[in-house]
Amino acid sequence: VAFAGFAEQFIRIYCGKGRFAQRLVQDDGDRPYWTQAADDWKPMDNISCIDEDITHEGLEKMLGDMCSTPLPTDKPLWRVVFLQNYKPRDSDVITSAFVWKYHHTIADGFTAMRHVVSHCTPVDETKTIEELFSTSRDVSARREKVRIKRSRSCSECNFGRFSSGGLLLRQVSLTSIGKLISKFSNAVLKLVFLPKDPPNPCKPNYHLEKRSRRVCSFAGLGEEFSVKEIKKLARQASVGQSKKTTVNDILITAVFRTLAKYCEENPGKGGQTPEKLTAGMWVALNSGSPFEFAPTESKWGNEKLGVCYLNAPVKTIPAEEQLGAVHRGIRELIGSPEPYVANRVLSFFGALPHCIAKPWWDMTADKVTISLSNVPGPQAALRWPVNRHEDLREQVR
Repeated sequence: VAFAGFAEQFIRIYCGKGRFAQRLVQDDGDRPYWTQAADDWKPMDNISCIDEDITHEGLEKMLGDMCSTPLPTDKPLWRVVFLQNYKPRDSDVITSAFVWKYHHTIADGFTAMRHVVSHCTPVDETKTIEELFSTSRDVSARREKVRIKRSRSCSECNFGRFSSGGLLLRQVSLTSIGKLISKFSNAVLKLVFLPKDPPNPCKPNYHLEKRSRRVCSFAGLGEEFSVKEIKKLARQASVGQSKKTTVNDILITAVFRTLAKYCEENPGKGGQTPEKLTAGMWVALNSGSPFEFAPTESKWGNEKLGVCYLNAPVKTIPAEEQLGAVHRGIRELIGSPEPYVANRVLSFFGALPHCIAKPWWDMTADKVTISLSNVPGPQAALRWPVNRHEDLREQVR
């Protein structure tokens, strides 16, 4: 793919959207705010091209450098590097690729992934992008299941709802209302007053400066730990009463076991290792199909992002016990209002005057040891961009 054609399409799709053309102003003693980029700024200032051949190992090194170097605040907070001649791992085929780094205030990972996928076409031209993700029967069944679930939720939480027969009054028991209030109250108390994890070998015990460099590393699992193999392992594993585990259960357990081994190899480094560590798990509140968008879902930003807390043991225990602990912790969070409450609590703090919000922020922040984010990328070969009539007029030449 020619760099000029790629850059033209990328700018046309993204660079006219809100914060892609704005920069962040950070005045000392005041909260940051957004303003238009300088008059002499052009989107091409944030897009660069590497013409030399680059392997996957070279790509990972470049990613590490990009991740560990903060974005400059005198420009919009994103950067694109186009790789003209990229050689994927275990392949002799030379192709083109691009790396897109953006600040979290521009988009959460789930939303950005959905936008990118919505502009893609399948490499297998005999299939549509919908067929790569699921069959029409599966889609219909899933939509019907979601519709029934929402209908039940409506009957449990609302005093009435409209149907083809008119207004159906639903009596709501005091028990249901009490449970709902209890869930929200517990979520608020947990988010605001949960004790902080003490300094430990896995948790930083000092604050980074705004523009200081970070350290970034990548770990490739290899073909023996592909998504297909992890799904197979999840189907085989059980955690009591024949309850099956999920891919997330397996991956999160692997993270905690890795942290446990690190703590075991570095005793006393940065503090004593507690029995359990707390992880902040990011949750997208606008979950949905990667190829179907409502107009309101096309808005960039992270206001549709929630978070919940997960406690899991980091002491060296049998893998089955650790998997069971993670599985139970995640099951308890299903249906919890915690991610939504976290979103609202953060919005509330953001609306407070700086002099009031700052001390509260210091008391409520820095609780977790690690942050976990799982972006469900497409499990199929895709090309970008697509000749989608409502977005693009022509293919990249």
